[in-house]
Amino acid sequence: METFKQTNSITMTLNKVDFQLQEEHNFNWLKHLGNVFCVFDQQDSGNISFGVEQDGQKYFVKYAGAKPIDFNGNPEGAIERLKKALPVYQSLEHPHLIKLLDYFSTENGYEVNVYILIGRLVV
Repeated sequence: METFKQTNSITMTLNKVDFQLQEEHNFNWLKHLGNVFCVFDQQDSGNISFGVEQDGQKYFVKYAGAKPIDFNGNPEGAIERLKKALPVYQSLEHPHLIKLLDYFSTENGYEVNVYILIGRLVV
């Protein structure tokens, strides 16, 4: 299996957390969810994920619509795959699994917000 590594990248910063993308992207929608404390930016799925804290609670936010550094596809395909995964997320209710809290479209993508039920999100 070949690993695709994008050589052209930009570094973005949210709440003092740096991460890389293939191109600039607007993440202003993320501000209302809380403070970003970590970013999972090396995904080849086309998704980028964030650890966000608000009022002492930590959340996991999965987003499609940007171009992660290791992604070799188009963002529209990643958005469609994330939308198709929603019924699966909704059917996976179990005390040991994350609980889907919300999902919504943004100007440039699609976001899924899930709450970590067991302890804190450790990175």
